Amino acid sequence: MTMKDECVTDCRPAIQLQHYSQSEAKALRSIYNYYRGDDNDASTSVICLAAINDLGRNHHERSRMKIAMEEFHQSSRETSANSESTSKIAVDTKSTSFLLILDAGRKLLSLEHKAGQENKEENEDDLTSQKYHFLRLLHEYQTRCNAEGKYLLAKEFVEHELRLRKEEEERQVVEVKRKHNRNRSKISVAHTEQMEEFRETWDKFMDDFEQKSQDYVKEINDEHQRQLSSLRQSMTDSMNTKPIKWSRDLIQYRKRQQLMADQHRYHEAQQTKLAGDALEEKEREDVAFKLKSSLERRERTLKGQQQTEMDVLMKRIESKRREYARQSEEDCARLLQRNKNIQATIDSKHVSSPVYMFLIICPSCVNGS
Repeated sequence: MTMKDECVTDCRPAIQLQHYSQSEAKALRSIYNYYRGDDNDASTSVICLAAINDLGRNHHERSRMKIAMEEFHQSSRETSANSESTSKIAVDTKSTSFLLILDAGRKLLSLEHKAGQENKEENEDDLTSQKYHFLRLLHEYQTRCNAEGKYLLAKEFVEHELRLRKEEEERQVVEVKRKHNRNRSKISVAHTEQMEEFRETWDKFMDDFEQKSQDYVKEINDEHQRQLSSLRQSMTDSMNTKPIKWSRDLIQYRKRQQLMADQHRYHEAQQTKLAGDALEEKEREDVAFKLKSSLERRERTLKGQQQTEMDVLMKRIESKRREYARQSEEDCARLLQRNKNIQATIDSKHVSSPVYMFLIICPSCVNGS
């Protein structure tokens, strides 16, 4: 193989593949050149089979890529026309077919992976696995070329590996940041929902507390009204049932009145009776006034006791209200701090150097550099 043949990869126009990047396509051309060797007439199928055995990560992938190769050849036989071409054109055509076959195989595998995997994370993990496998292969090809004395091809594989590793490192940087931002966004949404639930719970608790407080205040007011009604009824019953203690003067008037009536001194008895009635009315008014004053005094005393009881109750309610409000603020602050700590922990665990992670996962790439 001449130097011109070995370096032909970089001189050919790039072909746009759907499932391989431009850098990967260049690396695949070097793989094609490795298996073609000096034989420009080497069968594309033979070269594809050799490459497929390396590129497939397992038996299933190799078998699917072979199916894609057979389908490609069948399609080519049906659509392509026979035409004469120079040796160089034939080489270009074969290498292009090689790339298209591998791209078709990757497409078939990609469709299977998307159909069989449930989320984007799994697809991303599979893509990362493919990238690492491809880089390890490039390192193996470089090692083979060194052993076989194909130093220019070895140089190409080193360059491909370095270039693809750099691209993968850059992709990892973007991917890790994307995952980190997505995780932060999910956690932020979860924290927002948690905070809303926290506030709703506390609002419901405080609504229940206020309702129970109002019910208790109403119950105490009703009890106070019953006490006042009972006091008034008791005083009224006492006034109606307890005999009035008349004064000595009124008693003397009634005795003289009765004596004069017995002696048929009716005129004097009538005068005495009128004087006694006036005195009795006055004494009844005095008794009623004293009873009213006593009732008012006892009502004031009872109302004072009731107001003191109500004040104590309202202070207890207000104290509990402030205590619950303070507890709510403290719980809210603890929850916010906890969420901040979670975010800080996630940020601290965020891989600030995806390149380092990449080198740990793909150690063979370090040796290849």
